[in-house]
Amino acid sequence: MRMLIAACMALIVSPAAADGWKFETREDPMTDALEYKAGVINEDAQAMILVACYPADDHVTLALRGTKFIDDRVEVYTKVTWRIDKAAPKSSMFRVWKSGPTTIDRDVISEIAGSILTAKDRFVAQVRGHPPVGFSVEGASVAISKALTPCNLTP
Repeated sequence: MRMLIAACMALIVSPAAADGWKFETREDPMTDALEYKAGVINEDAQAMILVACYPADDHVTLALRGTKFIDDRVEVYTKVTWRIDKAAPKSSMFRVWKSGPTTIDRDVISEIAGSILTAKDRFVAQVRGHPPVGFSVEGASVAISKALTPCNLTP
């Protein structure tokens, strides 16, 4: 799992600069299509959030990665509870992937991303059966906006 997190974070941030949200534009080496990615890690929890836009496919994702997010149940969807600062927690259904829950639902991505953009202190996510994990919101406004704008998604 550590290798997976390291590989995912290598896409958007160097290990020395893992304190806030980062943004990166990449070109797919096979198709030359541009990919826009924003993410942040919690090194202590070995977890990350990744927001990605693939305009050539009109596709966006919001993914949670790390051992604290893997739901071992054999189900297609899992409940992810999330909270901004001291606001009341909210829940959304995410698709279960081997590396952690992911959503492609534009409404869910827009709601969560928009909430992160207005956060003052932190974003906390929890997958059922696991402890909550907190993430910095430093730099989120710029990074997330840059990642989602090419897919015409306004948080």
